[in-house]
Amino acid sequence: MAARRISSRRAVLLGAVVALMAAGVFIAQRAGSNSVMPSATASANQSKPDVEHRQLVRVWVHGDAIQPPILYARPGKILFNVENETQSDISLVIERAIPGSGNARVKSVGTQRKGKRVGEEMRLGPGEYELYEETQPQYRAKLIVEHSKDQ
Repeated sequence: MAARRISSRRAVLLGAVVALMAAGVFIAQRAGSNSVMPSATASANQSKPDVEHRQLVRVWVHGDAIQPPILYARPGKILFNVENETQSDISLVIERAIPGSGNARVKSVGTQRKGKRVGEEMRLGPGEYELYEETQPQYRAKLIVEHSKDQ
C-alpha cells in the first residue's frame, strides 16, 4: 500500500512537471521567442502590413477661449476630439493658413443637442491651421502640423 502511494505521488509530480514544461513552450511560442521555431517567427514578421497610427489632438472650447492656444501634430491621420465646455452647441472651424491668400476651410466639427464632446478623424498635411468657434471667431487657437525633428 505504501509503495502505491509513493508511485502515485511520483506520477502526480511527473505530470505537473510535464504540464509546466508544455506551458513554458506555449508561452515562448506566443511571445515570439527566436529560440522556438525561428522560421515561423521570421515569416510572421515579414507578412505584417504597415499600420498607420492616428494621433489624438484634443481641444477644449470654453465660452471665452479655446484651450490649448497652440497645438502640435505630425502629418497624417489625426483623431480630433473637441470637448464642449460652453453648455450650448458649438461648431469648431478648422482652416489651413495659406500665406499670401488667407485661409481655406478644411473641416467643421460640431456638437448637437448640447453634446459634451465630438470626435472627427481627418488627414492633415504639414502647415499651420487656425481653429475657432464659428459663433465667436475672435477666440482662436493654432494647430501646427510638422514632421518631428528626429525624422
